[in-house]
Amino acid sequence: MNSSTDPALQPFEHGATRLDTAVRTAAGGEFSAQLRGKRHPKLGPALWIFGAFVWTFAVAGEFTTAGFVGEGVATVTVLVVTGVTAAIAVGRSLVTEPGKVARRFALTAALTLALSIVFAVSLVFCLQLLNMASDIAVTLFLLIVGVAAVWRGRGWTGGTQASMPRFVVISLTTATVALSLGTLVHVLAAN
Repeated sequence: MNSSTDPALQPFEHGATRLDTAVRTAAGGEFSAQLRGKRHPKLGPALWIFGAFVWTFAVAGEFTTAGFVGEGVATVTVLVVTGVTAAIAVGRSLVTEPGKVARRFALTAALTLALSIVFAVSLVFCLQLLNMASDIAVTLFLLIVGVAAVWRGRGWTGGTQASMPRFVVISLTTATVALSLGTLVHVLAAN
């Protein structure tokens, strides 16, 4: 097949061919916008909010169990983190795909609630089925699901990546890692 009919060898971006771009991407080089995953400005924010809720619930729950904070503080923390995440996620999704703010919040809230219900029912069913209702297994699972959902939800939401100063992002990431490790250490020490 010659280069004029082979789609892999057709010019793609900056004179490169699709094949060149795919090889650079596979080798860890630059990432073409055409080869990235699609944006999901409706499902992305719901997943992002769900992940933040699950992670905060796990950390605040363990801190409450350990007696570091009261139930009221834990509840307020979960609500504040979830609310701030919702505002940021929906704001970013509106940058990617403009729409009405109230309608997007309602849709995102409904999707987040649906994800939460399906997740809770599935988690309880699986734990009962596997007979693994230990603190370590549940907490570790919630932390992993929470972080993975935030990461994937942020990617699907799209929007601008430069919405926060770098030091804020580094501070939040450091705090997230420290709280996650603190939670795991407490769970392991308690058992």
